[in-house]
Order: sequence, then C-alpha cells, then structure tokens
Amino acid sequence: SGVALDQGAGQIGKVTAAWRIGYQAPFPGKNPVAAIAGGIKDVPADIKDNVTNIWQILTTPGSGGVSNFSGPVGIAHATSDAANTGFMYWLGLVGLVSLSLGIINILPIPPFDGGRLVMVLGEAVARRRMRGQIEMAFIAAGVLAIVTLAVFITINDIKGF
Repeated sequence: SGVALDQGAGQIGKVTAAWRIGYQAPFPGKNPVAAIAGGIKDVPADIKDNVTNIWQILTTPGSGGVSNFSGPVGIAHATSDAANTGFMYWLGLVGLVSLSLGIINILPIPPFDGGRLVMVLGEAVARRRMRGQIEMAFIAAGVLAIVTLAVFITINDIKGF
C-alpha cells in the first residue's frame, strides 16, 4: 500500500512509531487530551507575557514603539512563513494572534470592550448616564487614534519588505 511504519526506541520504556504518509509531527507529541490540557495551562503565562511585552514596548524609550507591532501586512507575511514552516507553527501563530487581539480588545480604549467597561464604570461612580454627545466624542477620539496607529503600523510593515 506504500504506507510503512517506522519503529524505534523512544523515551525509556516507550516505543515511538510514525506513519509515513507525507506528514510527521515536528516533535514527539503527547496524546490529544494531555496536549489540550497543557495548552490550557500555558494560556495565563502567555497572556502575562503579551501584556508585559506590550507594556514594555509602549513605555520603554528607544524600544522601537510602533515599529514593534505588526498590522495586516506583517501578520499576512508571518502567517505565510509559519504555514511554510509547518502546521504546528501556523497553528501557534493563529493562537498568538487571537490572544493578542483579545488583549487589545480589553484595553481601555473607547471603541473596544475595555473602553466601554471604563465608561460604564465611570457612569456607575458618577451615578448618572453620560451624555450621548460626550460618549460619541470619546468613541470618535478612540477610533481616530486606532486608525492613525493602524496607518503607521501598516506603513512600517510595508517598509520592512
């Protein structure tokens, strides 16, 4: 049938086998349940690392600031590189992008959920509803800041190629 089984000694007391059908795992893996549990266990540390990195980029002079971020062009290029490297690398990048977008969504910038939460908490502290015009002004300022940042990040992405 053209499909062969390679057997050899793996870790002490274990035998490893890989079906040769054009794909081999990039590293000796765990069973799916253990792999999923390990991935879930790693999420808090990954979130902490992402938040720390974003904070350092924004607060450390000379770190490069906006040039350390990737926009759609940079993400597309990184996705292409990861896909060419292997499925597991691509899947890791997809997870990293999802996690990063989740973190950005909770930042206290008005158009995002974190910004909305800050406005709701402000209304709760003031015990009155914010006027619609003021709320729209905050949201418009946030959108303007995000669009400006996106333009600078995209320009930096294009310059990098």
